[in-house]
Amino acid sequence: RGFSSRAVNSAVESFLGHIQVHAPAYLDDPVAVHSVPAAEWSAISREAGVSARISARVRVPAVVMSEYETRGAALLGIDPQEERDTTFFGSMKVDGAGLSGADGEGIVIGRKLASELQTGLGKRVVVTATDRNNKVVERGFVIVGVFSIDPESREAGFMFIGRDTAQRMLSLGGDISELALTLSVEG
Repeated sequence: RGFSSRAVNSAVESFLGHIQVHAPAYLDDPVAVHSVPAAEWSAISREAGVSARISARVRVPAVVMSEYETRGAALLGIDPQEERDTTFFGSMKVDGAGLSGADGEGIVIGRKLASELQTGLGKRVVVTATDRNNKVVERGFVIVGVFSIDPESREAGFMFIGRDTAQRMLSLGGDISELALTLSVEG
């Protein structure tokens, strides 16, 4: 039971949440986006006697390039305040300043990814992704944080930028690609 409980908690904390809401075409095209009325989900969860911590985010596959290496990873545009209570983002150790907010201009990458890219804090990387119009876009970022967490595979698989920054980069307006809800039953 202990193993099962830890496995479930680990999955929920690794950006899955208990519930995810996506646009209908998201599985066929991860750049498919939509506007999700978070207030409606909060109201529904309250009626059901459930408390929900909600994270609205942009999540797309991307390529990150340093001056030495290139790797693929999930690019997540987040509001760090929302993620602190929802996923492992709040429990990871970050060297450097980290993201300042949803409109932050820097990038936070994992220790393993930084090692693979042969780069580190204060260095520039270029991130390439496909925007809403199927156009390949790229943008340079300064690494403002390098995170460490177990398992190490998370350190190579995720990059974080501000949600507003991701929306501008990918021509999304105010749209997001996923809404994650982490639930707890109210007493």
